[in-house]
Amino acid sequence: MGNETMERWRGFVQKVTGRLTEIMNESNAGFEGLLADPQLDPITFTNAMNAIEIRYKDLRSKLANTYSEQVVAQTVFGGGGGEAKRLLGEAEVWMEDSWERFRTGWNGRLVRSVWARAQPLMYRTVTCSRCGGPLTRTIFHQAESVTCGACKAVNSVSPDPPSESLATRAPWLPA
Repeated sequence: MGNETMERWRGFVQKVTGRLTEIMNESNAGFEGLLADPQLDPITFTNAMNAIEIRYKDLRSKLANTYSEQVVAQTVFGGGGGEAKRLLGEAEVWMEDSWERFRTGWNGRLVRSVWARAQPLMYRTVTCSRCGGPLTRTIFHQAESVTCGACKAVNSVSPDPPSESLATRAPWLPA
């Protein structure tokens, strides 16, 4: 492979990895806004994260396809394939690591944000629909039937949206 081809390949790899960095940096403000919203909707958050993941995967495919379609042929006839393949491998590892750090970091922040909103609601007092007496809940993240200790009426108690959302996003957290 000639120096000119290798330089073009190197420039293309830098362009693709740079674009992933730009996408993640541009997305930070949007995720900050979503987490700051008092009506935080984890579904909106998840949809945004999925859209960014699609862009990440498109960039990875573009990198791999360009290597396969344009670089491999040059290395077969002109040598230098080792360096080109090494650049591809390094770029793919960097992209995957960067994406996973980005995704994991924001998902962690989402769970912490939802937990901070859900925890106070989970332990609020719920009263009997018949006599107004306090009910003793045992499950805070899903609907349950609770028998009133005073009048023995059976009450259907549903979780608050943040509690239900937390159970969906982070089922391993204690309720």
